[in-house]
Amino acid sequence: MYTIFSCPKEFTSLFGVIQRNAINSWLKLSPKPKIILFGIENEDIKKEFDDDCITFLSIDHVNEYKTPFISSIFEKAIEHSPTETLCYVNSDIILFNDFPRTVENLIYQKKYFGVGKRYTIEIEKILDFSDQSKIRDYYLKNLKFDLYTGSDYFIFHKKSIRNMPNFLIGRTCWDNWLMYNAVKNNLNQIDCSFDIACIHQKHDYSHIKTNTSHHYKGIEREYNLKQLGGIDKIYDIRDSKYFLKEGILK
Repeated sequence: MYTIFSCPKEFTSLFGVIQRNAINSWLKLSPKPKIILFGIENEDIKKEFDDDCITFLSIDHVNEYKTPFISSIFEKAIEHSPTETLCYVNSDIILFNDFPRTVENLIYQKKYFGVGKRYTIEIEKILDFSDQSKIRDYYLKNLKFDLYTGSDYFIFHKKSIRNMPNFLIGRTCWDNWLMYNAVKNNLNQIDCSFDIACIHQKHDYSHIKTNTSHHYKGIEREYNLKQLGGIDKIYDIRDSKYFLKEGILK
């Protein structure tokens, strides 16, 4: 068993469609994971996702722009997770049943820190996940992986992440630190791209409230870079020690 945790944005306009697709895909995984959703205060949204496997938790720490600190979210997820294995997944990511199978494969390893590439596609309608294979075949046909810089899920043991700097969510560098931390602490970072087909639903960055509309620029990005402690700690998927292919570690 494992726990997915995520921090959705407000369920408005396209983000409402994207996040419903993502969460509904997680609810159709078999076996169904435990899910922790941070920051959802709207009671109608909570009722929409009224499921025994879902826990709603508050966001305790934000900056002056109301941007959550991802470090605080990780700490709280680790504290409240009922399972030893956790999976942070961005709230725009659609998953299929190859995800739980791969998580199970990782758990068999002595140490593990699972990462992977994604496919990006524009989806502007609510999807029906009663037939996963139909959605997968339709949207992934002839698609190629995004670049190695796109990291949208992290699979890890709850005791493997400690002393995470005070990063802001969605403003770069924090994911690089996670991979740096995995390599530095010999957690066996494993590239799961071949075994996990995840869809990143394309969107803009209009939710960013600072002096830029792009998450790779602006004062919050500069803040995160300072927390990182130097560009020598910008690790990515290419720094993985192993990769999984058809369930076999190579």
